Amino acid sequence: MQTPDIQAIHSAKFSGVIALAGGGSQALADLLKQPGASSTILEAIVPYSNQAMVNYLGSTPVQVCSALTARQMAMQAFQHAGTLSSDAADSLFGLGLTAALATRPARKGSDRCHIALQTLTDTLEITIDFTLPASEQLRQQQEHICGTQVISMLSRLLDPKASVKVLEESSSAYQASFHCTAGLPEWQSILTNKISCSTQIEPPGLIFPGAFNPVHKGHLEMKQLAEEMTGLSASFEISVTNVDKPPLDYREMENRSANLNRLGNLIFTRAATFTEKATIFPGATFIVGADTIKRIASITYYQLDSQRRDRAILEMVQLGVRFIVFGRSADGRFYTLEDLNLPADLKSICTQVPESSFREDISSTLLRLNQSISTNP
Repeated sequence: MQTPDIQAIHSAKFSGVIALAGGGSQALADLLKQPGASSTILEAIVPYSNQAMVNYLGSTPVQVCSALTARQMAMQAFQHAGTLSSDAADSLFGLGLTAALATRPARKGSDRCHIALQTLTDTLEITIDFTLPASEQLRQQQEHICGTQVISMLSRLLDPKASVKVLEESSSAYQASFHCTAGLPEWQSILTNKISCSTQIEPPGLIFPGAFNPVHKGHLEMKQLAEEMTGLSASFEISVTNVDKPPLDYREMENRSANLNRLGNLIFTRAATFTEKATIFPGATFIVGADTIKRIASITYYQLDSQRRDRAILEMVQLGVRFIVFGRSADGRFYTLEDLNLPADLKSICTQVPESSFREDISSTLLRLNQSISTNP
């Protein structure tokens, strides 16, 4: 396998941040030992331990060695690159790698490596599955393969339309698959904060915020009931930014779009908080669970400042928004709006859906966890 020219990478206009966990050290060493490395690499970080990964991503990944985690690492690196450089976003990159390579004693799962590259225009990822039995020599071979593929991935910065033959090459030692997701223009504008939402709607709107990862029948029942209560057609809303996580990458946005567009209108926003959502959609009615209303009322999300919380709630009241609140299961019980101790202003703009009309104990988080376990034992 021929390694692309590292000097050509260093001579390109791109610079960025690299995050590695479990492998890729050889690639980093190869990049750093060549002249001009400082023009390409703004920072390199190795969040190796589980806690280091949690600190880096801002949340606990469902599975550390996965394509999703690699993409989240790349997105976090891309965002961080923007804070380290004054260059335009279209000249920055973030690269994330997470690997589970040969070790002793041998692990139960397969040896594998996931590499992701995030740019303003694309989310790229490669998955490498190693097929030979583990040994010390094989560990070195795996490191070499991972390193070569990291350099190959970075070479895509030179020519995004270049052949991916190197990335898709397979051998008796491993199999590799490559995927590229192009960001729609409005997605790119949201990511760079040029616009706040992908689609404007006429007020009053009925907005159903959430991650919808995955969407399930409980969501659909909530949407239908809220539409019947208001006489409005609901739009799904997904914020690409999150208080505790890296922004969604284009692969995730594409997946959510594929799942939701057939079920209704989908809007992507940069509104991580409900104050921001209310600003974008004044006069809207939001479909939420009791757990969400509980979070809105908790001073934990306002730097433990009750006055700051009260000002945020008052702003929502002044913007004319309302909440339709559905009960949720948590901690072994089903609780509704009536079970919550809410500030008076917040309670005044909430309408409870009674348990007799809706009760669904499905959890997207649990569905996602079960799917991960079944896919990656």
